[in-house]
This record gives sequence, C-alpha cells and structure tokens, in this order.
Amino acid sequence: MNFSRPIRRAAFVVIVGILSACSSPDVTAPTPSTLTQLPRDLTAGERQVLRAGNEFSLGLFRQLAKVQPGKSVFVSPLSASMALGMTMNGARGATLDAMRATLGVGTADLEQINAGYKGLIELLRGLDASTTFQLANSIWYRNGFPVRQTFLDAVKAAFSAEVRGLDFNDPNSVGVINGWVNSNTQGKIPTILDRIGADDQMYLINAIYFKASWRTRFDPALTQPGPFRTSGGSTQTVPMMHRAPTPGVLNRVFSFPHLYAAELGYGNDAFAMTILLPERGANVDSVAAALTVCVTVADFVP
Repeated sequence: MNFSRPIRRAAFVVIVGILSACSSPDVTAPTPSTLTQLPRDLTAGERQVLRAGNEFSLGLFRQLAKVQPGKSVFVSPLSASMALGMTMNGARGATLDAMRATLGVGTADLEQINAGYKGLIELLRGLDASTTFQLANSIWYRNGFPVRQTFLDAVKAAFSAEVRGLDFNDPNSVGVINGWVNSNTQGKIPTILDRIGADDQMYLINAIYFKASWRTRFDPALTQPGPFRTSGGSTQTVPMMHRAPTPGVLNRVFSFPHLYAAELGYGNDAFAMTILLPERGANVDSVAAALTVCVTVADFVP
C-alpha cells in the first residue's frame, strides 16, 4: 500500500460490512409517487462502477457462501466496495492492479473510479425522501503515522470521508471510533472494536443505515405462524407476513431455472428487497454459487 512514506512495520485494517437496516410496519402513511427514472443520466464512470459493483457483490456472496456452506450469510457488498475503494487510493503498481481486478473496474484510472463512486453516493443519498438512507465513510489513523496528504484529499473528495488521527495507545480511542459507528447507524451497531492492536495503523470504515416502509405494506395483524423449510430439509414454524394482491400494483415475481424470485419495493420504489427461493429439491449453496449478474432480477424489471 502507498498510504505513506516507507515504514518498517505497519498493519492496515479495513473494516467493512457495517450495515444496519429495518423496515417500518406503518400501514397508514401515504404511498409516495413511484420513481420511474433517475434524476439524471449516469456518467461513464458511474456506469462502470455500478456494473463492477454488481459483479463484485455477487462474487463476494459466492465466496462467502462457499467457505460457509449451510450457514446464514449477512453481508453488505456496498460497504465492502466503498471501504476497498478508499483503500485502493493508497495502492500503486501490482497492488493497484490487483485491487482494480478484484473490484471489477478494469484498467480505469483512479480519478475516473473516484468520480464514479462520488456520483453514485450523491445519487443514493437523494433517491427517496420517504426513506432514510445514510451512508458514511471514515478513516482513523495512528498519530505520528506519516500518511500522504494526497491520499487523504482523494478519499475526502470522492467518498466524503471523515479523517482523523488518534492516539491509538489511548484506550479512549476505541470509544471514539465506536461512537462514530454508533452515531452513523442510529444506535443499531454500538460497537465495532474491542481493542486497537499494537501494530494497527489505520482503519477504513463504511457504515450504512437504512430504514423504510414497504411500498405495498403488510398489515401486522395478518402475520401468522407458518412452516419454513430450512436448507437442511427440516421444517420450522416461524411468523409469516401475509399480503393480499393489490389492484393496480405490479407483482414482480420471476421464474428462472431452479430458482424463483420476487421483488418488494420500499418507499418510492428506488430501493427494493429481492428474495430468491430455490425450487424444491434444489441445493441452496449450489444456487448461490451459480448466481451471476446475467440473471439478476433487476435486469427484468421494467
């Protein structure tokens, strides 16, 4: 990494996947108008980062599912992409090439990549006034560690990152970083660090908080116990939400080989939850391993 001038021993820590999300059960609030198009056309850099982000998201999920077969996986690919995108600004040579390949941005220069991230962050923050979407980035480095100003300027400008030097030998520094995460996840994630290691020189953190109401809302009074089949084939009884078909509302349900999919919109439909259900007899892990951008539900939504 090229964050700083040469230093004999340094450990860099990237913290990713700090995501907090919840949905509101409010069934009385008015439904906002549907967002039918973006406020503006995407730039070439934004399209490149967007396409790369989709590939990276599914690739990350496939890898996590592979190393944890049969287990639940909860991950925020956007957080991972943002934190690695910041980190990439401190890389040069073969390391930079490897990071660009991992993030799927090809041979694009850093200025174009950074501009793509910056533009997409601005769009995401303003797509739906009825939904709370908070995205925050930060960098924390050990006081005295010689960080290049060009690196700090780049992540501030492109990622709106808060950058602070701290005395990592002071136990109170853990509380400062945890306080930032707690504030930017509305108290949903109060702690991300237990301690700061003696060799830790820098933390790069992305935090996302998301809260929204379903566009077509579920009535909590209709929630009833129902059978849920696990990946192992056993059945458990769990609370099941129910919603009757609504006239004039598009039911976005799709069928693929060995897979069913449904999309539930939030707010003005800028954001959505996509649910994938393997057909009976299909293995969850094998379906996860086969997912590619070519068969994402978004490609089939009008």
